[in-house]
Amino acid sequence: RMLTPSGFAHAWALGVILWSTLGWRGFVAGVAYLLCGSAVTKVGRAKKEALGISEGRGGRRGPENVWGSAATAALCALAYRRAVLGRAAVALSPPALLVGVVASLATKLGDTFASEIGKAYGRTTYLSTTFRRVPPGTEGAV
Repeated sequence: RMLTPSGFAHAWALGVILWSTLGWRGFVAGVAYLLCGSAVTKVGRAKKEALGISEGRGGRRGPENVWGSAATAALCALAYRRAVLGRAAVALSPPALLVGVVASLATKLGDTFASEIGKAYGRTTYLSTTFRRVPPGTEGAV
């Protein structure tokens, strides 16, 4: 189980957006993103649970996770479709919008991999704003 029931409904809406704007390739990118993000959340889960820093709901994603991760990709996909159809209000470059879709998903997935693997295997954690040592799982820590 990767999604809560409401997370599933929102992921379905995202899938419809990706399929209708980018075709099967966009949809597959979204599914791959979900599968990889969910898989890495399970890495070192027992240790993260023991430390109290594991993802809530057993790693299952809700609507806030779906849109927090993919809203920018969805907006770029919608803008891409309008640009391709010649209906964009401003001049938008379709290739740049495709890069926006991929960059959005890749950036968020990279962040997920780094934080989940860091929580599972990291030893020393520093707060990125002050460079002070903090407990693993602290927001903004690396």
